Amino acid sequence: MPRSGRKQASPQWYGRHAIPGKFYQYVFDNFYYQGYTPQLLAGYNVNNEVQFAGVWDNTGISGTDMKPDRHFDQQLYEKE
Repeated sequence: MPRSGRKQASPQWYGRHAIPGKFYQYVFDNFYYQGYTPQLLAGYNVNNEVQFAGVWDNTGISGTDMKPDRHFDQQLYEKE
């Protein structure tokens, strides 16, 4: 806690990159339970390993408020 005794405000957003695929769920859950939701996510391949980059913010939008991107293919999602 700062010397003034006041609680320090949390950052408005976090950005992370080079998140290994097997570690992404942990990062997602960690931010989610702190009140952050993903606003931007990118997946990519580095030396045949999946990695992610993302931006999470805490502007008050809950996960249930989020709608799939207009390019989201529900049928493809349900097949997996």
